[in-house]
Amino acid sequence: MKFENSNFLWVFLTVAIITAALFYWVFYRRKQIIENQFGTEVFKRLMPTWNGKFWPKNTLYFITGLSLIAFSLANPQWGNQSSKVSAKGVDLYIALDISNSMLANDVSPDRLEKAKKSLSELVDNLTGYRIGLIYFAGGAYLQMPLSADLSVAKLLLKSANPNQAGNQGTAIAEAIDMAISTFEKDNQNSRAILIVTDGETHDEASITSAEKAKSMGITVYALGVGTEKGGPIPYGNGFKLDENAQPVNTALNKDLVRNLAESGGGKAYFLDNQNFGLSDLVSDINKTSQEIKTTETYTIKGSYFQIPLGVGLVLCLFGFLWPFNQKRNDEVI
Repeated sequence: MKFENSNFLWVFLTVAIITAALFYWVFYRRKQIIENQFGTEVFKRLMPTWNGKFWPKNTLYFITGLSLIAFSLANPQWGNQSSKVSAKGVDLYIALDISNSMLANDVSPDRLEKAKKSLSELVDNLTGYRIGLIYFAGGAYLQMPLSADLSVAKLLLKSANPNQAGNQGTAIAEAIDMAISTFEKDNQNSRAILIVTDGETHDEASITSAEKAKSMGITVYALGVGTEKGGPIPYGNGFKLDENAQPVNTALNKDLVRNLAESGGGKAYFLDNQNFGLSDLVSDINKTSQEIKTTETYTIKGSYFQIPLGVGLVLCLFGFLWPFNQKRNDEVI
């Protein structure tokens, strides 16, 4: 057995100790008050139906119940639950531009959000693929290695934002090189890279990296996001300004996007305020698929926090109801 949130075990111990100490103090004070105000024998005659043992039992229910509720926060896990995911023999890295220029709203609501929504739809159409994520701005960052668990890819895409970049820029070449180096060399799956960017760079190294990928049997596709008219880059409460205190305009570099795809042996697609050819992109990627089948097995432990939580709630409820179940007893409190 293991605990998903082992730090909460301290909460469990703290609740048990504090609750036990609190009830002990209450019982001690009650005993003092009874002895000082009435005396034990007088109190027994005044309260002939009082059950002298029900308080200790009540305490046990509350202490145990509250402790089990705290224990459930640690989420005890045991056993193994395995699931298998079959892949189609295609490994695809999605390299997403998260630079500040992707926040321009010449595409509604902005370039990055539009790209994330479209990529989520793309992932939905790539069931059985292995997908990895690389984010890039001034540098490239491996966000998710190749995996057939596409739900994780969609979750990570949803949270992508420029704050995840260490510095600003558009390091397309570094993103391609990272994908190349991360692909498993002995894997026979088809390999592809999808660059998603507004292309705001004139770095010839990106073309060289795309040509290198093609020479290694890796197809490079490019998805350009934005419009040629462009728009200002949001910055703080306004826009990024140039040396003349004028808003900096960022426009889609279509030529770079096309050159990237051509150099990498793939095709270029463009995403503006209209829907792009999602089905065409899926079809093109599918053409690279080989008849090789791979399988990934994920083994996880089952979570059973419901058991201590349910038992704890029942014991607490029973503790509340127990005082009403009195019976005649001559035992001393």
